[in-house]
Amino acid sequence: MKLRGITLLTLAGGVLVYLMSLGPFSSDANDELASQPALIATDTAAIGIAPESITAPLKAEPPPEIPLDPNDLSQINLGTYFGKHPGVAALQHDYGELLNDMFTRRSGTLSPQQVERFNELHIVPWNPKIAEDCEEILTPVPGTRCRDVYERPHSHDYEALSIEELRSMPAHDAAAPYYLALKTSPSISRDEVLDLMYRAAAMADKPGELLQYSTWLAASGKKGAEDLRVRYVLEKVASAMGDERSRPELIWQDIESVASKLEDPQKFLEQAESDVAARLASMNRARLEVFGLPITMRGNSDDNSTTISNQSPG
Repeated sequence: MKLRGITLLTLAGGVLVYLMSLGPFSSDANDELASQPALIATDTAAIGIAPESITAPLKAEPPPEIPLDPNDLSQINLGTYFGKHPGVAALQHDYGELLNDMFTRRSGTLSPQQVERFNELHIVPWNPKIAEDCEEILTPVPGTRCRDVYERPHSHDYEALSIEELRSMPAHDAAAPYYLALKTSPSISRDEVLDLMYRAAAMADKPGELLQYSTWLAASGKKGAEDLRVRYVLEKVASAMGDERSRPELIWQDIESVASKLEDPQKFLEQAESDVAARLASMNRARLEVFGLPITMRGNSDDNSTTISNQSPG
């Protein structure tokens, strides 16, 4: 028995010397450890060393979680919203996916503070998806058809109104021009839709629906020069009004790339910035006429530095 103990101790010492010669971060050492788990478990136990204490330095430490501001919707985590990808920040490549769902299906989860912030930014309050109503169908193709079920049957009472009823609403009503834009968009121009969207935002003094429209345009896949210019103006105005989710600087990068192929790139870029000032001025006039108050500029200093002039939007 004594001889056996000496043999195990000698063998354990030999394993340690071998491992130390390779270094704690050696890939060869890692391969050796992986190929001889039984040997390591037996010999390290004989001298009081846990096997995991040898392999621990080779394991990558998980990145620390970034603390979230409960009142900042731009920091929403995909793990808490969709219940997947824990620890992935919304500002990464899935940001567009998250925004599109937040504005369309609303199948994710917001905290009470985030719901409050969403409602501060939007004309139409948060109405989350709570279930799916599914049924089996045989035609035209056999399968399952599902319908989203929401907390409230209608996100807003105006969803059920006709176009004529919406047009009869008073001038100060913010929801009416928004729903008019949605209901008449197939039959009116994009400029007319934009006019209605900007008026709704001005009357409510809320920029959320502007960012919503920009997100829908992005989801449509249109990336022409005019499409990018329209989106840039929407997001720059939304940012100036305090919507932390807007990212006009990212669209500007695409605009610069597209503009470089135009006959007069500088003129196009200047026009985009001019359109921002013109839209803000138009919204400001509309709100002053109805309420005697200007729109509230809550954005960062770069956005607020945009001059509100008396130009007409392009």
